[in-house]
Amino acid sequence: MEALELFEGIEESERERMLSCFAPQRRTFSRGETIMNYSRQVERIGILLSGRAHLSCVDSEGQEGFLESLQAQDMFGEMFSLPLPDLGYMVVADAKCEVLFLEYSRVVSCSKSSCAQHSRLINNLFQMAARKAQQLALRVNILSHRSVRVRLMRYLEYLSARDRTRTIDLGMTLVQLADYLCVNRSALMREIKGLNEEKVISSSGRHFELLQAENAGKED
Repeated sequence: MEALELFEGIEESERERMLSCFAPQRRTFSRGETIMNYSRQVERIGILLSGRAHLSCVDSEGQEGFLESLQAQDMFGEMFSLPLPDLGYMVVADAKCEVLFLEYSRVVSCSKSSCAQHSRLINNLFQMAARKAQQLALRVNILSHRSVRVRLMRYLEYLSARDRTRTIDLGMTLVQLADYLCVNRSALMREIKGLNEEKVISSSGRHFELLQAENAGKED
């Protein structure tokens, strides 16, 4: 718990006091289990302590779309959903997960006895939310491109730069990748095959290696 980004820079004694005040719940989920269904109110903040999960959106016709993959330290909850009544959101475990749930109202209510420490916590929460916003902006940028090839390469190049390696292990299945890129799965598989044949990438399943990323992501 001491490595949790939400409590970075906060003294251990104060962290323990805050946790008791926040009424935290720590739960473990198996692969395929639903971790959270978003309610209509901002009720909880979820923080993935370990494992992998993903967030999906379900429309009024029951069609499910993949939105994002979640790794350790990632945050989720109603505060990140769109205010549209016909959309539902759910977080599902992709592997065994441990999750910390905090009541949103308790987290944002400042304690007069520890204002400085609580201000630091709110700042940490803001930084985590800002990173979430950056991820959404990244996806908007990717989807602004027309071709499947460019969308795929832009995303792979982002992962390569983020992790400082040309070898990439996707945190999602290829079906989820197609949903993330908003492309047809067959079209995505054709592009992956073509990029392998051109030796732009080398891939096997969800494992990719960038062989010549430069200019590969330009619009046709």
